[in-house]
Amino acid sequence: MYFKVFDAITWKYIDPYVPTHSNALVLDAGGGTGRWATQMARKGCKVVLIDASEGMLKIAAKRAVEEGLQNRITTKKGDITKIG
Repeated sequence: MYFKVFDAITWKYIDPYVPTHSNALVLDAGGGTGRWATQMARKGCKVVLIDASEGMLKIAAKRAVEEGLQNRITTKKGDITKIG
């Protein structure tokens, strides 16, 4: 129950800043299992999810396929402190 409330409150604050046009590209740095990437992709964004954990990336990629968003979400292994 706690996580449903947490997710609803968190998304309430993220949602207004997520672009809705199909050309939008969003970086989900430290995106983990893709919880927010899938929601952004459902709004029409193309999302690049970067995480250091192979396990998390596997879950995110599986989630994207299960939700039919594999063409909108790209997963990459990486350390966000070393981007640039």
